[in-house]
Amino acid sequence: GGKIVYHIQDLQIEAAKELNMLKHDWMFDALFGLENFILRKMNFVSTISEGMIARVGKKVKKQIMFFPNWVDTETFFPLPDRNALKLKWGYEEDHQIVLYSGSIGEKQGLDALIRIAEQLQEKEKIKFVICGTGPFKQELIRMATEKNLKNLDFLPLQGFDVFN
Repeated sequence: GGKIVYHIQDLQIEAAKELNMLKHDWMFDALFGLENFILRKMNFVSTISEGMIARVGKKVKKQIMFFPNWVDTETFFPLPDRNALKLKWGYEEDHQIVLYSGSIGEKQGLDALIRIAEQLQEKEKIKFVICGTGPFKQELIRMATEKNLKNLDFLPLQGFDVFN
């Protein structure tokens, strides 16, 4: 038979527990039990960082392989003219853009960007942009609207061709 490699990008159960996403401790006990069973049955376990290796290593007594995320630098590279993208989105060339692009869920912690944008409202040249979709987007929009944030914009997820 073949060998099974289990690659861990994130510790979802811990994230859910830290965010109080489930109401009952027995659910976490069941999920952690299932996770432990899966980890013990795998032939190989890998993860994306030294920190994750340490965390996963506390869960299972086997060697954890380092397999970091990577990027294809032929596809993704610094834009030759960042100002063109700023102008396309309605910003000025001297604006500093703080950009998040990706999935918008509660575990991404994007409510922190709302708080930071609120604290930096007086800095007119700093703009925040959240690009993406997900189950927490409407809540973030509500929070930003409630705080009347003029320095934060929401855009749909952008295609690869927009950033490169």
